[in-house]
Amino acid sequence: MAKSLKAGITVGSRVRVKGQPVGTWQTGLMLRDDKGTVIRPDEDGDLGYYVVKLDVPALAEAELSGDWRPVDGEPDRVAEVAEIVWLEDNLELLKL
Repeated sequence: MAKSLKAGITVGSRVRVKGQPVGTWQTGLMLRDDKGTVIRPDEDGDLGYYVVKLDVPALAEAELSGDWRPVDGEPDRVAEVAEIVWLEDNLELLKL
């Protein structure tokens, strides 16, 4: 049986990622779409974070000498990230 998350969300649920506007850089990440599927609780699942596989991979700053801050608002190097770890309070269940 799938682990029950907040507000009826279960592993496999379609969700909207909230808390960060699509197309903006925040904390080294830029979402290109805000929808995805809950894959599993994070390894520390009791903390309320879950792994979400995004429909469209996000962009993340590529680590350069441990410095993850954007330069002039845009990072110098980016990588695609298909899965993110997100707080359950910022996951909204999508109705099919």
